Amino acid sequence: MLCSPGKAAHRFSEMPDQSKIAIQCSLLSRRGGGLPAAVLPISKRLGHEAFLVTNDAPEETPAEMVCKVRSFGPFSTASRTLNANGARLVHTHGLWTNLSVAAVRWRKKTGSPTIVSPHGMLDFWALRQGQRKKDIALRLLERAHMNGSAAVHALNVAEAEAIRASGVRAPVAIIPNGIDPVPEETYVPPNWARRPTLLFLGRLHSKKGLSELIDAWTKAHPSLPDWQLAIAGWDDGPNQFRQQAAQSNAPITFLGPLYGSEKSSALAHCSAFVLPSFSEGLPITVLEAWSHGKPVLMTEACNLDDAFRAGAAIKVTTDSDALAKALIETLRDLPHLNSIGEAGRRLAEAKYTWDAIAHRFRALYAFALGETESCADIWA
Repeated sequence: MLCSPGKAAHRFSEMPDQSKIAIQCSLLSRRGGGLPAAVLPISKRLGHEAFLVTNDAPEETPAEMVCKVRSFGPFSTASRTLNANGARLVHTHGLWTNLSVAAVRWRKKTGSPTIVSPHGMLDFWALRQGQRKKDIALRLLERAHMNGSAAVHALNVAEAEAIRASGVRAPVAIIPNGIDPVPEETYVPPNWARRPTLLFLGRLHSKKGLSELIDAWTKAHPSLPDWQLAIAGWDDGPNQFRQQAAQSNAPITFLGPLYGSEKSSALAHCSAFVLPSFSEGLPITVLEAWSHGKPVLMTEACNLDDAFRAGAAIKVTTDSDALAKALIETLRDLPHLNSIGEAGRRLAEAKYTWDAIAHRFRALYAFALGETESCADIWA
């Protein structure tokens, strides 16, 4: 059973010496895509120091660590849940939801600190989607939410710049997303992996550049006769991707959503990974591909510029002609592909492990709670 405010207050009052960090995120089930993948590993490492507040509970996190709240405006139960749990710090992941309202109300009532992680939602491309509503929300709530916080968390330098451009004056800390090491096990090859495969994995949404990818693959596949494109993920709203693929007559297969060992098997047995996205915070799917030693083709919008400098990825664009040319040139050169994949694995192991990143979050939380004066290595 998910915790009610009363039960949560009793449970966490048994741990008076703990920090009691409330980690808020509206979507924590698998349909939340990159958000739960970024939030849950940190909450796991915090253990009983933290509890989760969400409108949409995660599938595998122990129920006693999760407070599911109603999300309907003034009828939201999020504020009461924060008060009942005795939180000392509230860290809200994402914008534009009732959880931002709850954090601001809680901060005004208690005088305790908040932290906000926009997760790419202040990126220029993202702000243009539903721009009028977001402009209103930014002016009436979210800018004050962030400016009143002890810190705003950015995933990278580009997001830190977008946060500043939105009018935020609060301190900005840069901490990337991460990955866990790949278990040493043999994954059963999926049926589709009988030929070289370029894999896309993520939610099926226009911002991911999927229409442009399908168009590019249609142009590229005569020059790559042995290859196929595999598209894995769930439909985030209505789309025409399958119809577009069917009309292309190119070798394109849709795998549906993949989780757990199925996702690991897909990453282990693909030949390369592609993400021609228009807008990202910092895509964990790219980090996961690197952890399996896979070469990555991605746009600058993925905000992993260090990968291009390290030779761990090929830079592509969302222009279908240019993307098709890059696919042909890159996928034909197997030795180069292998070297890109190995460079990606080294980069992921050196910079993007959750254990190291959790240490940086602990430093940020200690700063917000006044337990340390500085954590200089994370500030933008």
